[in-house]
Amino acid sequence: MKFPLFRYNYNWQYNGVAPYENIRLWCRENFGPEGPTAGNWMSAFETIYFVRQEDYSMFLLRWA
Repeated sequence: MKFPLFRYNYNWQYNGVAPYENIRLWCRENFGPEGPTAGNWMSAFETIYFVRQEDYSMFLLRWA
């Protein structure tokens, strides 16, 4: 992977609860742009990575 994994302390593995693109769209709407330089979250290989615990907790309340 190209992004710095050490920065992303929280992750969630896709479980089929909803279409993956819908989940990514929800993340963009709530957490801003995706990417190692643009935002605090990133998705790769059906896993979503978070920098901040607050974002991860909010995500879990919606999708877990």
